[in-house]
Amino acid sequence: MLDKKRLIAEVAARNGIRVDPDDPAFALVTLAQMALEDTCRQLNDQLRANIAEFERSTQKVETRAGKVLAERVKEAAAVFAAELQASLEETARKNAAAEAQVEMKHHRSKVYWFAVIGVVAGISLFMVGLWIGIQWNR
Repeated sequence: MLDKKRLIAEVAARNGIRVDPDDPAFALVTLAQMALEDTCRQLNDQLRANIAEFERSTQKVETRAGKVLAERVKEAAAVFAAELQASLEETARKNAAAEAQVEMKHHRSKVYWFAVIGVVAGISLFMVGLWIGIQWNR
């Protein structure tokens, strides 16, 4: 509460007026103090209510921001998945083309080997027939 001795000394020092502890001026000071305390209490209540409202608003904003972020991440993931699928399909097409080229090269090498074997076999048969013919005619 109030320190009446300090107040009396301060009034005397500042204003040069003597005030007694039972002076009616202290009743006015008490009324002013009570009004000030009541006003502070009301301000404190309003401040707490405003802080609570601010916290609720912040939570709503966080929730909305979370939803927006989740939606954006979902959209980005869908775009990424589509691009990845397109990339995989392109890679599959390139691999299929490369496989076809390798298969064609293997096929050509087989054809060349069969041609060489056929020519060697033909020459061998011709030589065997020639040898048999020479042996038969002697």
